[in-house]
Amino acid sequence: MLKGFNKNGEIKNVILNEDGSLAIGMSSEEKKKVLNARNQISEKEWEENSHKICQKVVSHPFFLQADTVYCYLNYLKEVGTQEIVEISWNLGKNVAVPKVEGEEMHFY
Repeated sequence: MLKGFNKNGEIKNVILNEDGSLAIGMSSEEKKKVLNARNQISEKEWEENSHKICQKVVSHPFFLQADTVYCYLNYLKEVGTQEIVEISWNLGKNVAVPKVEGEEMHFY
């Protein structure tokens, strides 16, 4: 089994690094450090970082080619996604957001 994937081959954790690369999977200790650091940033820094990430997402060829965008709605200091959703709608794209119901995730 590859680190970052569960027994069904689904991705567990994905991190977008500053250089645009992806990191898949984290130990529980790594996750605690990331969550602690995330909770320490100022509102201004959170907004700036969210905007930078959004710009990378909406300029990516996969995004530009997509008719439908699957995107979570941020909670607490997760990366803000409102800008991604609004740009998607302005470009005429469908947007689907997940809702976890028990052990299943459904998109609406």
